[in-house]
Amino acid sequence: ESVMRVWDSFFFEGPKVLFRVGLSLLDESTPALLACSEPEEVQMALSSLGLDAADCDELMRKSFGIRLFSIKDILKLRAMHGDASPVR
Repeated sequence: ESVMRVWDSFFFEGPKVLFRVGLSLLDESTPALLACSEPEEVQMALSSLGLDAADCDELMRKSFGIRLFSIKDILKLRAMHGDASPVR
């Protein structure tokens, strides 16, 4: 259900939804990531992002509460870092 909600939001709101959901998932995984001492542990922790996100509504509520950037900010950062893919 979570994947479908993210896709639905992506098609309605645009690519910033993916950034918001990603940041929400990273925030939920902060304790596990900070406990890692080896690169392999970080890789394992990142590969399991979202697997325990049982409450889709809470994930979306948290994601849409993140208002750190606009689509203009995303485009500017992508251009600065060499990704000139068109995003609208």
